[in-house]
Amino acid sequence: MQRKLDNYSLLAKYYDELLIDPEQYVLWLPYIEEGKPQTILELASGSGNLAKLLSEKGYEVTASDLSVHMQEIARENGFTGEYLKLDMSNFNLDRKFDCILSTLDSINYLEEEELDPFFKSCFAHLKENGRLIFDVHDPRRIKEFEEEYIEEGILSDQTGYQWTILSDPYESTLMENFVFFTEEGTIIEHHQQTVYEPELLQKKMEAAGFKVRVIRDFIPEEKILLIGGR
Repeated sequence: MQRKLDNYSLLAKYYDELLIDPEQYVLWLPYIEEGKPQTILELASGSGNLAKLLSEKGYEVTASDLSVHMQEIARENGFTGEYLKLDMSNFNLDRKFDCILSTLDSINYLEEEELDPFFKSCFAHLKENGRLIFDVHDPRRIKEFEEEYIEEGILSDQTGYQWTILSDPYESTLMENFVFFTEEGTIIEHHQQTVYEPELLQKKMEAAGFKVRVIRDFIPEEKILLIGGR
């Protein structure tokens, strides 16, 4: 299958400035800490902010992402631990972890046929009593973006940008377009996500062997948190 994730060639540079709210990571800590993990695998680690935070708290963190551009930014941001180039839809490592994390709706980048191998891969890489923790878009976001969202501005290095989000209610998808007006010309990146009903995700997690907990008001009307226990 042709993968679509590594079109972060320029967005990686501006990812934190445009998309990251550092306060959001604080919401994750109680759910991570309640499992008392020692070893953590973070999938789709992006610019490494959560991996760095967890490392500073004493956890043994292995970060991973499909984008080498994101890995470079994570190093610039100060994450010094292991960072793997990894396709989270189907992976095979020679070790197991106490906790596997994936934040910031990264699971929504997976197509439906990739969900089963993803959950099976996660289950296989967890120790006994380990936990998979991830968030996804609340399905209400489809209605929220039926009318196109448009944001325009100037970034800190004076690069102009336009960011748009538009949903397709029939396909249950969100399309984000990032346009950057650089000295070298206009650069456009397209990012498509599928918005899943939590009931579907829970069913697939249970089929993979997980005991599932769904937290629907993790970020009200925006994000749902799912926790799968092995």
